[in-house]
Amino acid sequence: MSLLLPTRPAVKPHAGTRGFTLVEIAIAVTLLTIGFLGFGALCVTNARTFDLADQESLVLNAMRDQAEKMRNTPFAQIASTYQNYTSTFGPPVNGTLTVTIFLNETVNTGDSLKFGLPRDLNGDGDSIDTNVAADYTLLPAKVAVSWTNLLGSHSEALYLMFAKEKI
Repeated sequence: MSLLLPTRPAVKPHAGTRGFTLVEIAIAVTLLTIGFLGFGALCVTNARTFDLADQESLVLNAMRDQAEKMRNTPFAQIASTYQNYTSTFGPPVNGTLTVTIFLNETVNTGDSLKFGLPRDLNGDGDSIDTNVAADYTLLPAKVAVSWTNLLGSHSEALYLMFAKEKI
């Protein structure tokens, strides 16, 4: 024996009603607005990232240029020419470039550790000299750039080790 349930007749829309309800339109507009706001935020983030990458590229080129100037300087004159050297550059990046020459063999803090100091820099067999400016054979140097933009302060450093050529 089968039990038949009564079925409702299909509701037919009125002849003049077609389209979307107001709730459907409001939901669609809300979703589109959220999508456009997200796309706008993505564009702004992309522009900032591009500007920062452009600035870092300019800074790296400035450091490489300075390193090439130092390489083109006679070896015996590098320390006297570039010790405590500072210059500014810009625009579009307004920054300060500084060169630090490490002439003290005994220092073992901060940046000197990146060069393996304490270390024999003048080839006399020990690492106890506090100033090897007159007779260095190895010359550690740091070229650093610092600059500020809308995102805050930034800095980059290039570590170089110059060596006297044997003739």
